[in-house]
Amino acid sequence: MSVHTEGAFESTVEQHLLDHGWVQGAASSYRRDLGLDTTLLFEFIGATQIEAWDRLVVLHGGADKAQAKFAKRLASEIGSRGTVDVLRRGVDDLGVRIRLAFFKPAHGLTPALQDLYAANRLVVTRQVHHSESNPQDSVDLMLSLNGLPIATVEVKNQVTGQSVEHAKAQYRKDRNPKDLLFARRSVVHFAVDQDLVFLTTRLAGEATAFLPFNQGSGGAGHPGGKGNPPSTTGYRTAYLWERVWQRDNWQSHVRTPLAASSRLISSSSRVGYDASSPLSSHALAGAMSRGSSSQAAR
Repeated sequence: MSVHTEGAFESTVEQHLLDHGWVQGAASSYRRDLGLDTTLLFEFIGATQIEAWDRLVVLHGGADKAQAKFAKRLASEIGSRGTVDVLRRGVDDLGVRIRLAFFKPAHGLTPALQDLYAANRLVVTRQVHHSESNPQDSVDLMLSLNGLPIATVEVKNQVTGQSVEHAKAQYRKDRNPKDLLFARRSVVHFAVDQDLVFLTTRLAGEATAFLPFNQGSGGAGHPGGKGNPPSTTGYRTAYLWERVWQRDNWQSHVRTPLAASSRLISSSSRVGYDASSPLSSHALAGAMSRGSSSQAAR
């Protein structure tokens, strides 16, 4: 594949994540009717909560019934509470509590808790046919945690004549905000090219508002103008997948998005800052909370 194609850019992002603890998802495992990757969901539950799951299998009258009924229960809970709240607090089904994620313990004194945290499946899936309204449509990347979508990404490559502005336009014009993935599942959406990153927490057609999520031309923590500094090692936007989507950082946004994002932004190696925009320093801080809250309100 030519290094100048959009697919090659996607491959670069995907390969970095896979080399750093993420799992490759299968687009065919995404259930449009539920807005979930049920294959990864039940792999995670089986690996981390087999005793609780076995109780639920008995209560539902068999493994197949348990999977079908729990998936519907989970989808309903996400619809009413939002993705982030479900990931944080889990779901009760027939009196059995099932956790949907385990977060990093405050210390390493309990190996069992560390093992549960390590069992989380951060998943990157390419070209997911997500849309109920237009089944042929696909998002470039979907980022999930244990089968629950958290983010979508549209990737553009300037060498092919497309930029981040085309990614924004794609979200505004070609993505149906009423599709389950956008309306009730993922909580943040990234528009990305080789030089710039923008994000939004809510699709609203032509009214969709994007905020810059860049380091500033002087580099992270330094005065400068719009955009990102030149890179001698690769893409100017590599901080997004190398640091923001790093396993621990990304999961910290789900657990305590306001605090974690503030720490990330205010640190000496901060990202999520565009020196020209006072709003963008808060772009990711609270995005998970705002996105999940707006899900429940829709």
